[in-house]
Amino acid sequence: MFLYLSVAKYNLRHNLLPQIAAAICLLIFTPVLFGITALDAMGAAYPIELSLPFLGVILLTPVYAPEQESSILDTVRARKTPHLLICGIRIIMSVILMVIFIFGFILMMSALECEVFVDHALASCANAIFLGGLGILASSVSGHVVSGYILPVLYYVIDLMGGLGNFTMFSMMRSGTMEGKWVLFIIGICCIIASLWYWHLRVWRK
Repeated sequence: MFLYLSVAKYNLRHNLLPQIAAAICLLIFTPVLFGITALDAMGAAYPIELSLPFLGVILLTPVYAPEQESSILDTVRARKTPHLLICGIRIIMSVILMVIFIFGFILMMSALECEVFVDHALASCANAIFLGGLGILASSVSGHVVSGYILPVLYYVIDLMGGLGNFTMFSMMRSGTMEGKWVLFIIGICCIIASLWYWHLRVWRK
């Protein structure tokens, strides 16, 4: 338990603070861009589906950034702590923060008399896991954080322009349903697991 807490504390102090700051900025500017007062259920879906999914990109995509510098790889290999454990704790912390931010924002919308329900929060979490999963997988495969940001943004834009059927992120604001959210959630989880496996192989292959 002490090992887990030590890794989590180090990650929070040295890796997560910039992402947390960026996530808070996103949450601050979302009401400015959309307005979140007294919205009906369909109207509330717009800021929830258009803005909050980027929390996943912000928090998950840079998980492997510390080891993407070649000078750090030797240090990683020399550690007694398993690298998979360290990355796994980083991912869990990022997901927990993402969920806290999303549910906190939904609660704030509820306090501002918006018609928001648990479905809104779950839909946003599914979208965030999906976009973040795409980002962390692209970052793992390419070895560059920038590539990890490009793929989810590209998917977002294509989906927003034309819709991607069962793979759309915007089902709640378009039809008021949760259709396809579980598919996106499962794909996102699979992308995160695949990224963890691939990054582990990449680190020890070099």
